[in-house]
This record gives sequence, C-alpha cells and structure tokens, in this order.
Amino acid sequence: MSIESVCRAALIETISWTLLISAAVIYLASGWTAGLWVMVPVDTVIWTTFAVIVVIATRTFRWSWSFCITILAVSLVPIWGYFWIRDQARMQANPPVS
Repeated sequence: MSIESVCRAALIETISWTLLISAAVIYLASGWTAGLWVMVPVDTVIWTTFAVIVVIATRTFRWSWSFCITILAVSLVPIWGYFWIRDQARMQANPPVS
C-alpha cells in the first residue's frame, strides 16, 4: 500500500462520481435513463473499493480514524475532493520537518 495507491483510487472515484452526476443531469434534462443504469452500479463498486483502500491506508500509515472519515466525506465533493485528498494524504505520509 502506498500513498500513490490512495491518490489513484481518489482520482478514479472522482471521475466516476463526476460521470454519475453528469448522467443524473442528463436524466433530469432529457429523461434518458441508460446513463444512470450504467453509472450507479459502477460508481457503487468504485466507491466501495475506494473506501476499503482508505481503511487499509489508515491502518498501514497509522492515520487517525477521524482523518479516514474526513477523506471518505470529502470524496463526495467531485474534483476538488480529489485534490484535497491527494494533498492531505501526501502530507500525512510525509509530515513537514520543522
């Protein structure tokens, strides 16, 4: 397990979540449901995998459980959440030296 694994998983989750939101907007605008039929199960599997990776990283890097929950909550914010997770995970793994 590496920090880069967490970052890659966060990026994949952010892309999947953004596509799911886009499918929902298309559904609301046009009534086309195929996007939702595809993206809901795909995003569910990807988010579950992301959550497992974050829990494993929490144990591996000895992060606090509050940090783990924060990462999972922030992942609900598409795009910005990825950048926050990437930066915070790297900082937690390599704290600045005073």
